[in-house]
Order: sequence, then C-alpha cells, then structure tokens
Amino acid sequence: MDDCVAVEHVSKTYQLGKVEVRALDDISLGVAAGDFVAIAGPSGSGKTTLLNLIGGLDTPTSGEIRIDGEAVSALSAGARADLRARKLGFVFQTFNLLPVLTAWENVEYPLLIHRRGSGDRRARVSAALTQVGLADRAYHRPPELSGGQQQRVAIARALVGEPKLVLADEPTANLDSATGRDIVDLMRRLNRERGVTFVFSTHDARIMSAADRVVEISDGRLR
Repeated sequence: MDDCVAVEHVSKTYQLGKVEVRALDDISLGVAAGDFVAIAGPSGSGKTTLLNLIGGLDTPTSGEIRIDGEAVSALSAGARADLRARKLGFVFQTFNLLPVLTAWENVEYPLLIHRRGSGDRRARVSAALTQVGLADRAYHRPPELSGGQQQRVAIARALVGEPKLVLADEPTANLDSATGRDIVDLMRRLNRERGVTFVFSTHDARIMSAADRVVEISDGRLR
C-alpha cells in the first residue's frame, strides 16, 4: 500500500532570542493510506510540531514531507493552503468552532471558502452531520452543545471536504472519559467505513489502544 504521508529526515528548530530550540531532530516516518496512527509523547515532546509540519501549517528547517506523493515544503504558502483544502482535514483539542455560527454553518464554512455550489454544500453537510450523529443538532450553536457534540461538529467539518488524511491534535484532551471514548470509537468507525487516514498527536491511552500503530516521540526524536 502506498504511503499517504512520508516524512524524511525532518528537523525543526526555532530561534528564541539568542537560544536555538530543536523541536524535532531527524524524524523519518511513513503512514500508509487508510492507517489509524497515534504519535504519542509527553507535553513538549514535539508531537504537535510534527503534526503541524505534516499539515503544512509550518515548514521544516530541513528534510522533506510528502502528502499523497506531493512535496509539501517545496510549495508556496498559497499552494500549501490549496493542498490542505484538497486533501486534509484537521481536528483540534479546543474544537475551534465559530461560536456565532450553527453546527451546519460551521461544517459548511470550508466549502464556502472554496466556492462549492449550494447543492453540493447541502448534500455534503447533511451527510457529514448524519455520519457523526448530529443531524438533529444542525441548527444549534456551539454554546448550546456539549463538549462531545462540539467535537463531533469539528470532526464533521474535517470530513466534509472528503479528505484523504485527517490530522487530530489531542482531540480528546478536553473531554470526559466516556465522551472521549465515544469520540475515539467514532473516528475509528469513520476510518474503517471511509478509508480516511487518521494521524493523531496524543497521550490518551484510549487512542493508543485503538491505533493500528503507535509512534513514540521524546525530546524531538522518535523512540
């Protein structure tokens, strides 16, 4: 099976005043299409930095990242944004929903940015909300939803563009135990039913136990 994600000898350093901080040190990693992979490690280990680099939200200091065969770091900022729109979905621990918009409008938002037709938007949003079990909450705003429901909206938003890859940064960190388990089960089911590749940054044992593979990172290096 071809790699959906290929990370080759990637390092990332930041300059904090006169101090150089090496967040990632010579990371190489392949993720096959359809995988459900957890990048695990303590806070500050570099796992979120790695996820941001894979998603094209940041660029490596050295090394190469390819998504579906396409070199990410060689692209301009605009081309990386286009790649994200075409192939990637994101789920964040803080949900990142717009509080003044309904669940429907939050899920529809990325389709509006990329000028999908109204009929296509309606069909996609309806299907996405149904898949995450929130068709009956479509016109509620985030403050009217529980944390678990908000994360389901965020997952629907990540999936609405039919991405090849979903990157999830600590998606259960702000949820109680039972709700976190439900969210993990939901993402695992969507992975199996739709063949979407999932890559997580996490220290949640529930995600690690559900994953096909756990990659451990510590002090910016794979263990």
